[in-house]
Amino acid sequence: MISQKQKILLTATVVLFLVAGGYFLVLNFQERKIKTTEPSQEVQLVDKDWLNEGQQCQQNFVFSDDKIKWAEENKRIGFFDRYFFCKAGLVEDYKICDSAIFEEESKQGDQKICRKIVQLKQVFLPLSKDKEVAAKTISNLQYYLDNYDKKLKERIISFGGVEKFLNAYLNKDVSVCGDDGDCKSFVSRDGRYCSTFDETLNGASCIEGAKLMRAIDSQDIKMCGEIKDDILRLTCELIFNKNENLCASKEFLADFVGQYCFFNTPGI
Repeated sequence: MISQKQKILLTATVVLFLVAGGYFLVLNFQERKIKTTEPSQEVQLVDKDWLNEGQQCQQNFVFSDDKIKWAEENKRIGFFDRYFFCKAGLVEDYKICDSAIFEEESKQGDQKICRKIVQLKQVFLPLSKDKEVAAKTISNLQYYLDNYDKKLKERIISFGGVEKFLNAYLNKDVSVCGDDGDCKSFVSRDGRYCSTFDETLNGASCIEGAKLMRAIDSQDIKMCGEIKDDILRLTCELIFNKNENLCASKEFLADFVGQYCFFNTPGI
């Protein structure tokens, strides 16, 4: 008679044989399936009609206010930052910065950049061009300090006030700055004076800020290309912008256009 232990071993052997045989059949089927699959049967990952529609949309894109509304509703408003920066700088109007629709989490920073573009264009661009501290230039900087940057206002007061600071900037007189390395780098347009970062430049290094002021001082937009920081380089380029069509052009808004044309186009 077969013992209970022998019965268990025999049953286990049969089960193992059946499992191994089934596994072999599955592998054989998969191998035959791979060999007989034609290249033309590959899965299409991108819908060609969707891609063509998106590309056509990019080519024919025309800016309108409803695009801003679409961006806000679809959480793509962050791609419109540069549009508001550009418009504010072009017409030199702080109100555009105040009323612009920015992403809530970056709104304060974006408004600061926007206002900085207007301030630089109203104050330091004409100062570098005319080589004199005009009453309007003093008034423009005072307005910016009174309404938008109390901390910088306190620093400039410690340097002797607005008019003295602007005269020091015009003559590259770093003595007005005392031991303030950031002030010296700004007034002299020389990054070698940099110590710590001046927060009014919104996160870029002091050295990059000095490059920005050198570009403004030289009145040469080509010098903007030397600035590595993306925001400061854009700031530099917009300070020199006089093209009314730039802000709404599909080239300038390329990042948004890509989002609008492909996110807004029916596809897979």
